[in-house]
Amino acid sequence: MGGKPRHFLEREGRFCSRIVVPKKLRQIIGRSELRAPMGADRREASRRHHVQVAKLMALITAAEQELALTTGTPAAQPR
Repeated sequence: MGGKPRHFLEREGRFCSRIVVPKKLRQIIGRSELRAPMGADRREASRRHHVQVAKLMALITAAEQELALTTGTPAAQPR
């Protein structure tokens, strides 16, 4: 059960959760990707990773709902 967790990024000894923002939501969010820093300790970063991804996904879901309200189209189903 090895392998790299999804949305887990390590750069220069620092770890973060990273999610790419869908193109249709970039204008609402104002960024092309969302990152949540988790520090230099890999074990601690692995523990915190799922919580950070959930927070980032909540931001994307809120942006999807805002887009649905402004365009009048139904929002995507929850993930």
